[in-house]
Amino acid sequence: MLEVKVPVEIREYKRRAVLGFNIRQFISIICAAVIALVFTVLLSSRVSIGSLLWIILISVSPIIVWGFIPVKGMSFEKFLQVYVEYKTQPRKRIYEAPECCLLQIHEIQCVREIQLQRIENGELLDEEIEEESGLQS
Repeated sequence: MLEVKVPVEIREYKRRAVLGFNIRQFISIICAAVIALVFTVLLSSRVSIGSLLWIILISVSPIIVWGFIPVKGMSFEKFLQVYVEYKTQPRKRIYEAPECCLLQIHEIQCVREIQLQRIENGELLDEEIEEESGLQS
């Protein structure tokens, strides 16, 4: 039988659409450029060049992060959605008994059912019930 080994880098291939960028990266670059251009046109006469560069850098960096940097293997909006769900969910933790405790609980319920059946049949007296329940505690 013929087998062909596939190199790892081929399995991790991601399609590039425009100028070596995928669509997400290309859109983030275009949006960042438009925002930088708008700030430059509106603020160049009112603010010094150094301040203008800082304003552009701070306003454009979240858009670049959105396009280029995956957070824990997720896209930025998926990470943001998971983070918001984590922060908004209630913090109450529900304790689930381990299996051994569940078996003990089941055993106690079975003993009580047997006692009720014996009471209905008239096989058990009140003193015997107290003795059996005293032994179980």
